[in-house]
Amino acid sequence: MNRRDFWLLLVFRGTRSVAAGMLMIAFPYLILRTLQQGAMRLGLLYACGAVGTAVLGLLLGLLGDVWSRRLALLAAGALLPLSSLIICLTHRTLWIALAAWLGGFSATGSLAGGGIGGPAAPVQSAAIADLTAPEKRTFYYSFFSFISGIFGALGALLARLWTPTEAFWWATLISAVGLPTVLGLGLPEFRGRLRHLPSRNIIGKFSVTGTLNGLSQGLLVPFLVPFFVLVYRLPRPRMAFYGFLAGALASVALRRRPHWTGDWALCAALPGRAGSGPHWWC
Repeated sequence: MNRRDFWLLLVFRGTRSVAAGMLMIAFPYLILRTLQQGAMRLGLLYACGAVGTAVLGLLLGLLGDVWSRRLALLAAGALLPLSSLIICLTHRTLWIALAAWLGGFSATGSLAGGGIGGPAAPVQSAAIADLTAPEKRTFYYSFFSFISGIFGALGALLARLWTPTEAFWWATLISAVGLPTVLGLGLPEFRGRLRHLPSRNIIGKFSVTGTLNGLSQGLLVPFLVPFFVLVYRLPRPRMAFYGFLAGALASVALRRRPHWTGDWALCAALPGRAGSGPHWWC
């Protein structure tokens, strides 16, 4: 990955992660406190977000393979600012459900997963694979997940500064700022046909594991913040601080220590550091 692509992707991931961290705090407080809705309504909205993430993630991933990786990533990146803008403009239940579907709000709340936000995850992973050599992909995956988690934690902390509605406005602006960087990424352009894609069998095998993981995470992860809101009646500024700590600790846990000379070489491979020794990431 060259330096230009590295920084463009970092800006894209970073702005989305900040917005995702803000929405992780703002969304349950908007539903439970500002709109005075119950836990059942919030659970249904989270379900819309989870289903939307699954459906749109699959569609955008296929579009990236048979249409254009860059345009698919641009479309995926536009979903988060679009969904948060919808909630800025109206608080009607059906529109909030549509926003949750588009933005994948239930998945956005998982800072441990990198805070990248909803259905954009598959296309972003494919973009990293396109921009890196096979022997360096794991390193870049872990690095960007770490950075995304840290930015997501900072976004959660920023949510304490504004009301839930104001946080959605800021999330819309911040996530939209990083969107144009996609156009500058040096992604290869190709066209494929769905029935000839060799990854279909692999996707089918991983779907079983993904289903089990998704079921367990769906029962727990989206409701961590609402649990503290409903049971402990935690004020939003304090919950934002706890969300920051949780996201930061989860991101630091992604860091790995190199064991062999080859790992040190990967750490030195970050743009601008080639030949200058191990990078701080290690």
